[in-house]
Amino acid sequence: MPDLTHGEDADAVNALRSSVMRLSRRLKHQRVDESLSPTEMSVLGTLARCGTATPGELARKEHVQPPSMTRIVALLEAKGLVRLEPHPEDRRQKVVTQTEEAEAMLEESRSKRNAWLASLAAELDEEEWAKVRAAAPEGIDVGLDVVAGDLLGDGLPLLREGGRWVVAGALAGYEVAFDVRRLYLHNAQVIGSAMHTPRHFALLMELARRGDFRPLVAAAFPLDQAAEAQQELARRRHVGKIVLRP
Repeated sequence: MPDLTHGEDADAVNALRSSVMRLSRRLKHQRVDESLSPTEMSVLGTLARCGTATPGELARKEHVQPPSMTRIVALLEAKGLVRLEPHPEDRRQKVVTQTEEAEAMLEESRSKRNAWLASLAAELDEEEWAKVRAAAPEGIDVGLDVVAGDLLGDGLPLLREGGRWVVAGALAGYEVAFDVRRLYLHNAQVIGSAMHTPRHFALLMELARRGDFRPLVAAAFPLDQAAEAQQELARRRHVGKIVLRP
């Protein structure tokens, strides 16, 4: 595999990463209920993929503390998107199930995102489509994914024989589902990556010390406005970093 960490190749990889993150943020805005937080949407997505679960199981899947999940479930129940039912085996517990309203909302959100993405694709002219097809006629060699969620399952079939899907983020959700046959029938690989090796990180820090690049800052807030900064982060409409100043 060629080294893509220097010169124009590194610039292309960096541009690809930025483009994928911007696309992910724009896709997240294409949803039906804007009042739901990203965490609430993630919980509904987990229930859609995994079925019923106890609040404790949801907390583990979403990597939050149980008291936080209890509050999230209560908010979703108040909105009519989940219901609590007795556990079939342990009457001391409850299980969380998404309602028909939640199912319809998620399906409408998926349709809205697909339609938005299709409208972007429709703007490509025939020459641009020819370039897309010519770029990987037998499938792509490597997918660089900072989104995860449904994208991983949708993206694996795009790999060529022996291709690799590298996951370096989970903007669309931590829980994923895919057909495992895509791996062993096509010699494909799913690889986790922290996005850099220690050597690359040392190089990055040296560039920062020399002032060779400036990070993109979307907004800066004083520390006493941390709540407002968190709200801005949850809206996912920014491009760049949100900074808290002491």
